Amino acid sequence: MKRHAILACLGVMLCCTACGGGKADQPVPVQEPLISGLPQLPAPAGLQRQPSEPLDYSGHWQPGSSPGGILPAHNVFDGLFSPLYDPPEDLLNPAWNSYSFPDAPVLSEGLIVHLNWFDPAPDPAEIYVAVANHGGNRWDWQHYSAAGNDFGGPEGLYTTDGHVDVVVALTGTQPAILNSVVLGEPPPYLFIKTDLNTDPLLNTGPRTVNFNCSNSEQLVHTIAGFDFDFDGDGSYEVTGNTDGQASHLYENGNYTAVVRIHDTAGNSDTDSLSFAIIDPANSGPVASFSSDVISGVSPLTVTFDASLSSDSDGYIAEYRWDFTDDGVADVVTTEPDGVQWTFHQFGFNTVELTVVDNYLAENFISAPIELTKGWRRAVIESDVLLKGEFALTTVGNGLNTRPAVAFLDAEGNDLVFRLASNSEGSAWEPRRYPVGLEDRFSSSPHVRMDSYDGELRIAYDIHNPLEDRSEIHWVKSFTDTGELWQASVMVSDAENVILSGLGRVDDLPYIAAVRNKNVFGEPQSVLVYPASENAADGWENASTALALPLGTAVLSLSPHRWDTSLGGNGPALLVDTYGSSVQTQYLLRSTNLFLGSWLEPVESSSRFATGVSLYSISGLPVTVLGSSFDGPLLVQQCGNSDGTDWTAAPLEVAGSAGLNPILDRSIASYSIGYYDTARDAIACVLSDGSGVSAWHAPDFIAYGSQLRNDPKLVYSDFRRVLVYYDTENHQLISSWFE
Repeated sequence: MKRHAILACLGVMLCCTACGGGKADQPVPVQEPLISGLPQLPAPAGLQRQPSEPLDYSGHWQPGSSPGGILPAHNVFDGLFSPLYDPPEDLLNPAWNSYSFPDAPVLSEGLIVHLNWFDPAPDPAEIYVAVANHGGNRWDWQHYSAAGNDFGGPEGLYTTDGHVDVVVALTGTQPAILNSVVLGEPPPYLFIKTDLNTDPLLNTGPRTVNFNCSNSEQLVHTIAGFDFDFDGDGSYEVTGNTDGQASHLYENGNYTAVVRIHDTAGNSDTDSLSFAIIDPANSGPVASFSSDVISGVSPLTVTFDASLSSDSDGYIAEYRWDFTDDGVADVVTTEPDGVQWTFHQFGFNTVELTVVDNYLAENFISAPIELTKGWRRAVIESDVLLKGEFALTTVGNGLNTRPAVAFLDAEGNDLVFRLASNSEGSAWEPRRYPVGLEDRFSSSPHVRMDSYDGELRIAYDIHNPLEDRSEIHWVKSFTDTGELWQASVMVSDAENVILSGLGRVDDLPYIAAVRNKNVFGEPQSVLVYPASENAADGWENASTALALPLGTAVLSLSPHRWDTSLGGNGPALLVDTYGSSVQTQYLLRSTNLFLGSWLEPVESSSRFATGVSLYSISGLPVTVLGSSFDGPLLVQQCGNSDGTDWTAAPLEVAGSAGLNPILDRSIASYSIGYYDTARDAIACVLSDGSGVSAWHAPDFIAYGSQLRNDPKLVYSDFRRVLVYYDTENHQLISSWFE
């Protein structure tokens, strides 16, 4: 439609609604196709939302510079809306951006949207606002109103997890900067600034502290004033201040100042600031501690007591305990005794106590705790930059089992294979290169590895620059030492297909992949490629195990097997998906070895998960779900062998959340390796017996936020071996219990 035609349509529409007898300042609903140059938005149910943690104030307020929410931004960068006019086509090209509000407030009086623009503000006639109506699976559009756009509700405007999604569009040809998008009528945003020194030890007394709240932000109603409670006793020494600035003289001591802001509608908010005015003659504290034991075997729980710490002219305000030797306090208390920590790492574990007095002076002391039995470690590779994922498997049987790893070296762009010299992985054979120099590995390649009948097998994907496509390749060794490798073969050159898993059923390997995983606007599907025979010298065409609707994405998958009740096993996949603000896990099952026939998917659970793992115990499918925030690590066992009864509640395995779990088994027990987000640690938890109904407390094998969150676990010679990557020291590390 040409520009003049679109403007005419808008003019007629505005005239008709203006004559409808409603309030003159009411927002005017509009039909989306009439908005100049704005394409029809996809239905809200078809859009993918990334899980997110609520930020401070994010329920009410989002900055205009926020990146696109559930829709990509168009002609918007860092809050600058830049609508364009295309003279050759005589068409308007508007600017728009979407904003997602996690943990949005439920407003009983209706969902009201306010926009705050920097000067010069755009022409109100060229601004449009939409809210996703999840109940009706549509977008509700209105012309911008300076008084706020009331979309009614709240029914239908919130997702099941409390999100609200807003789109702001600007037509015309003049750029404008959007400061913020606000839901409801929250109080102003209070921002407190002082002239206190950033080094708190330099804030010696007596000292006058200047408070400046003038950068506080009006969100809806005009800021009316500020109140100041300088000592935090509940009595405001200054009230009705209009410029947000005040001063107070402080003697030596510890203080908490409180500021209250209020607007012309009576809304208010408070914030506080704690600080110390230092006595320049202060004497520092002295740290000291004792423990009930100083050595033992893993898991060793030790109780510490810092009661002998002292401060001659004040008091100890804080005790900081570093049990992981990383320079970061693991436990911070105001009491000296009753602190416990459980140690799992073999050798000497350094414990450091730092005490802080009321004037922020510090003193520390350290001592070792020795473990004569616990988790040991060895460096597989030093100074290595991993590219994408790495794979872990075992070679051999029984007492002759050895772990083996495969990974992509980013510097040499090589596929590298390393085999341990022993069962625990304390020493490793030299590098082997299964495919020689390969310069076509993608930026985030995937590697999967298996061993069978004296052969090692690796699946990996590359990017073909000539065809601009991904390819899945397969290579296998002549022997289980990985010294010599056969020529690689291409399993798939289908467009937009990414390697996601490698499984084996009755010795027949199969590869799981996802189509359109990184392609916006195309439906995703799970594909499975079976080998033509156990030797895997050839591969069959893919079958579609799961076709997903547009807007639902595959987050991860885990291959295994299931009891088909037909006298054998069949391939199975646990697929973790996300769509329409819901995360769902599906069990996929095939009834034949060549994977051409897939049963209807079974929903095993619908939970927020970060990484999934599938296993089979006594013929019953078992799933493991990781969780990155407050949720626990979960194990759920199916009630029947065909994988359809998931009514039993999942079991909490570890008290803290865990990423990317891997389940494996020995003869008498099961283990899960994972990344513990609460402690920033590589962790492993062991079952109490031969089932999965009871579990021991987790072992923490290595600590540090620099550890990548995708450890791998295998059993080698009936012992647990974990491999993980240190991104700071560029080391690939193996760890085992001894």
